[in-house]
Amino acid sequence: MSEKGFVTLAFILGIVLLSASVVGGSFYLKKSNPELLEKLTTFTKPGTTPQATNPAEGASESAKKIIQSQTQNNAPVVPPLVAFTQKFWEATVGLMPRQVQIYDLSQKKLVDLDPSLEANDSNVPGIGPLSPDGKYLPIYYISSLKSRPASAEEYPVYFYDLQNNKAIKVMTTTQRLSSIGNSEAFWVNEQSLVYSNFDPARKVDSLMIVNSKGEQSTIPLPSNINQTILPDISRNNRILAKYYHHIQQAASASALPQLISDPPKITVDNSPLPNTNNIKGRVIGILENYLVTLESPIQSNFVYISNENILKNQNQTKGDWLFNFYKLPEGKLEKSITAQDPGWIVRDALIRPNKNTILLQQQRDRVLLTSLSRYTEIDFSHPDQRRIISQEAGSDAINVVQGISSFFEVTADGNWLIGLQPSGSKTSTGADLTQVVAWNIDTKEKVVICKKENINCFDVRVYNPLKMTTVSREEAIAKSIPY
Repeated sequence: MSEKGFVTLAFILGIVLLSASVVGGSFYLKKSNPELLEKLTTFTKPGTTPQATNPAEGASESAKKIIQSQTQNNAPVVPPLVAFTQKFWEATVGLMPRQVQIYDLSQKKLVDLDPSLEANDSNVPGIGPLSPDGKYLPIYYISSLKSRPASAEEYPVYFYDLQNNKAIKVMTTTQRLSSIGNSEAFWVNEQSLVYSNFDPARKVDSLMIVNSKGEQSTIPLPSNINQTILPDISRNNRILAKYYHHIQQAASASALPQLISDPPKITVDNSPLPNTNNIKGRVIGILENYLVTLESPIQSNFVYISNENILKNQNQTKGDWLFNFYKLPEGKLEKSITAQDPGWIVRDALIRPNKNTILLQQQRDRVLLTSLSRYTEIDFSHPDQRRIISQEAGSDAINVVQGISSFFEVTADGNWLIGLQPSGSKTSTGADLTQVVAWNIDTKEKVVICKKENINCFDVRVYNPLKMTTVSREEAIAKSIPY
């Protein structure tokens, strides 16, 4: 998560903390619905997806490459695939057709998708989160603005098998129940997707589960589940980090209340990390035998506006962005290095897979809208020897605020960096439409993945198990993570 995203989320948590009178959300869930986690994990034993006798028969070139590149433990080698959605803005008023595309960077071309995914005038597609092993991409459909049904109509939901280039129809759903594409959806294992459901008629929140065999189940949640208070949680395939925040009231009428961050709780390879009281910043991953965090110089103050009944956030930037390196397993701080370059601010950072380096996205300081963006590679052993991968126009800040896509991605092989840029085309209101671009980190080769006139490219999905991702509120509640 970027530092901006963290401040926004912390602000929301602060409001909840001021207004709510309950504490320990997962503790409440355990007492009121202790069987929920068991239901999630024992819903079904995932079976293998039906395959053709010859899995390579009829497969695309990228699929054949995967099948032929099996490792000794039968785990597939995941190619550098980039899934995204493109929206056509030149369509008639009230209709915004969309299309899902998958680009294979190893082949430098779009994948010929299963034709069963072709949309029509009555529905448009969207994509959900990749499965933990990178095999399945959820693709769902909702009604278009041109054809809004008076009553709920059914639309298909697919698990797109990226290894065999096949669309597996797992269920049908209605537009009002389709939350698969938002941040609340998550995978409970490699073949079972969980997403939240709200029935406006019965006012009951529930969790919906569907697996690759099309088996479905519904789990009701407690009626007052919205009163639970949860930490800010992020994770990757090795790390689980939970951050706690509370509002400290002002000592005097002239002073401002402050958002206080309590010591995080961090688990690495299922073992709790000691000495977390001294850990500063957001965890971005593991580099060699170090836990790496990105520490922000932004300090947040909150002022209570009585006539508006809200908290206003005031940010102050003091000092530098820092990468902190904590030695594992003891968690002791060993070194810190400055993250940003002079005149730049930090937007996001990732560990480069298969390399002992950090990839950093920076933006020109004090520029809010479309501006110069820089991608840099940093070797923590030689922090002064920085390598610029790309320095050109960055993505529109409005797209970032609206959460249209993450700041940047890196493929699991560590070779390609993927980001958003203004495409040169604009909407009727003058806003920049975005394109998807990939840079080869070593050669700096640039590949434009999605760029067409009057098309907005967004919802980028790239498989990278090392990237720290935000755990949704529903996932945290459902799994009843102890804290």
